[in-house]
Amino acid sequence: MDAPLDPTSTRYDHAPGGLHRRDLDPDPIKQFGNWFTAAIELGIRDVNAMSLATAGTDARPSVRIVLLKGFDQDGFVFFTNYESEKGKQLDANPSAALGFYWIEMDRQIRISGNVEKTSREESERYFHSRPLGSQLGAWASRQSEVIDARRILDARMAEMTERFADKPIPLPPHWGGYRVIPDTIEFWQGRANRLHDRFRYIRQPAGTWLETCTILTTTANHLITDVHDRMPVILSLESYDLWLDPGFRDSAAAAEMLKPYDAGRMRRYTVSTRVNNVANDDPQCSSPIEVSRENQAGLF
Repeated sequence: MDAPLDPTSTRYDHAPGGLHRRDLDPDPIKQFGNWFTAAIELGIRDVNAMSLATAGTDARPSVRIVLLKGFDQDGFVFFTNYESEKGKQLDANPSAALGFYWIEMDRQIRISGNVEKTSREESERYFHSRPLGSQLGAWASRQSEVIDARRILDARMAEMTERFADKPIPLPPHWGGYRVIPDTIEFWQGRANRLHDRFRYIRQPAGTWLETCTILTTTANHLITDVHDRMPVILSLESYDLWLDPGFRDSAAAAEMLKPYDAGRMRRYTVSTRVNNVANDDPQCSSPIEVSRENQAGLF
């Protein structure tokens, strides 16, 4: 028996360069379009393939690959069988996360938000743009259903082919689209030594986008992405200190952003010196935040 392959043997060095805030569009949908277009121009196969993560009422996550079929300011669209496992999970818990990974470009994009069904009109337009075989397959396949043999599926396909011979194939009632309405979009660029760049856009109640960035904290050598990731930890503390780097123009905005979460827990604001390796030393990085406590053990 051959020895199992070692997953660590696939390690490689990430490309030089990096991602700076000045390279990003203030609108994350437009920024997604920029990266998506670049991936197409590079000739990446299945550039629209994305991981879709969902969870039902049991809170157990489930993930699979689906295809992006459209995106605009309203969200990111894919189509599927509503009676599939993901369809049932989205009915019970209409939230999802998407992930794109283009290894040729050393880039990832993460998207999360609420989910809604597309209109029947939108679903019909896309359905009738599909190849004939795919339209028939949507009628023949009872997605996520266990069958005894492949011949059962083949028989259903033959039945649908005969049923809709020489006439338009209607949109099945159990098939259509979903739109992920993003509230968070993160752009990831691989960097040497695993010090990757990540810029995150967070939708605000007014519909505008707040952009945050990654920072590398020297305290306990932990990488802290932004205050939102650590808010459950922050709120669990009796008190804490907040360092805001005076070298960043948006430090005051970062402090302002924290006020709704304070609820009397914040002991004081303290201004520190510049932290090394903060977002490629990009002076435009917003909300550089380091959270510390006298006893760091187990905090992160």
